[in-house]
Amino acid sequence: MLDFQQKRKVRAFLYHPVTLVTLFIIVVFFLHSTWVVYEKKRESEQNKNISLANVNLLRAHDVELSSRIDRLKTDSGIEEEIRSKFTVAKNNENMVIVVEEKETSASSTSQTGGFWRKLSDFFF
Repeated sequence: MLDFQQKRKVRAFLYHPVTLVTLFIIVVFFLHSTWVVYEKKRESEQNKNISLANVNLLRAHDVELSSRIDRLKTDSGIEEEIRSKFTVAKNNENMVIVVEEKETSASSTSQTGGFWRKLSDFFF
């Protein structure tokens, strides 16, 4: 009989509205904390993916720069780079610079203007 009365007291305590509200508040607090941690995890995964993409770009850039450095270690590579940056020539070497002539814009517009354009040019 004593056992039955103890169970009844425990049940009365557990199912009391104050106890239930307190437990509900604790559960809501834990759920909120879990959600915050989950959001931080998602954000850190996105940052990790962005960082990995940047690392891959930097590695590709490193390979490109290494190949350019290796090319500049040779005499022909140095000569090629100097010729591309500056207008220079070796001793006993002549340079010719070709400049293209630009067409006048008046001749091109009169040809494409059509019959009425030619007629107005004739009178004015």
